[in-house]
Amino acid sequence: MLYPIYRIALLIYHDFSTSYLAAVLAAFAFYALEQTSGLIGMDHDDVAFTAYVGASVWAYYEYRVSARPGRWLVAVGAFAGAAVLCKWLTGLVVYAAWGLDILSDPARRRVVMQYVHAGLSVVAATVVWLPWQLFTAYHYPLESAYERSYNARHFTEALEGHAHDWYYHFALLPIHYGAICGLLVLGVGWALFSADRHRPVGLLLAIAGLIYAFFTLAATKMYSYTYVVSPLLFVIAARPLALFIAWLPGRFAGRPWGVGLATAGLLLAVVLLDARPWGVYTVHFQEGSYGLYQEMLQRPARTANARLYAQLGEDLPAEYLIINVPGSEEVQAMFHSGRTVYSWPPSEAQVRSLIQQGWRITAFDSHHNQQLPTYVRATPGFRLIWGAPE
Repeated sequence: MLYPIYRIALLIYHDFSTSYLAAVLAAFAFYALEQTSGLIGMDHDDVAFTAYVGASVWAYYEYRVSARPGRWLVAVGAFAGAAVLCKWLTGLVVYAAWGLDILSDPARRRVVMQYVHAGLSVVAATVVWLPWQLFTAYHYPLESAYERSYNARHFTEALEGHAHDWYYHFALLPIHYGAICGLLVLGVGWALFSADRHRPVGLLLAIAGLIYAFFTLAATKMYSYTYVVSPLLFVIAARPLALFIAWLPGRFAGRPWGVGLATAGLLLAVVLLDARPWGVYTVHFQEGSYGLYQEMLQRPARTANARLYAQLGEDLPAEYLIINVPGSEEVQAMFHSGRTVYSWPPSEAQVRSLIQQGWRITAFDSHHNQQLPTYVRATPGFRLIWGAPE
């Protein structure tokens, strides 16, 4: 994703320093590195979504300046279509910015070919994401209908306990960006009130605004929803930093070594503030949350639970599945036990269906915030696992 970030900045500002610094901010971003470490849930999907959305924006900027725009409008569609396959229709946000870009330009909005190009790009995106939807709807009609309905419910219902205040995503800015928030504020101000307001940087602000508005209105709120615009925000944050570095030679006239030392010191400070190694140490060596988790990582407890799941796999008859394991540990439990495992208890209708299919249920008793319903205990052959996972 670093090259698209570099190119977006270069196409907007025509300045190597801004482009380079935008890529540096992205390369050392603490939150992005924690995502790729596997620490943050849904990391694989969120990282891919961020890459595809960022790449679709990059392709659009290339389209705007290319002498051969056809291949770039197809690239916009390909990346946007892949983003839809990750996180559904929010992956098409680049087209909202495209439309705003056309309508805000008096010359472009009167050119029919502008709309034709946008339409062709949407067709390209549809060619990417629609076949999978048709395939699943045909071969798995019940499952695909449920997933479409469930996706839509995220906007109107706070699913899986992810209900938060309306300002939740704004409160996450310090966790997402740390001290870089200061550069981001300066960058937004510079984009709005300096000569840069005449550059196409407004598209980045528009996309970020749309994403924050959408997920603020959505009832279900999760950690990484708005981090999808981080590549664009790094471009904005890099601008004031680049301008400050460009200002330094005037303060060290006749002392090039002073410029070099000041620049190197500034870059080192920015990298440290961006990467936050103290946060990495807190999370990965001290079992602290550093704002990323509401609870401690509890590696000793997870290790003990892994042994428990392995023992259950050896002791239970083949027809038993396991439910009510700690939230987010179902994959670990399946791996170590070799059984079908559920975290939260299934609904009463789902339990009846499982029993009719010949399954039997064993479950951990109520623990933490997970209650074991009485209808589960009443199922034929039910077994209660003694104690509770740590």
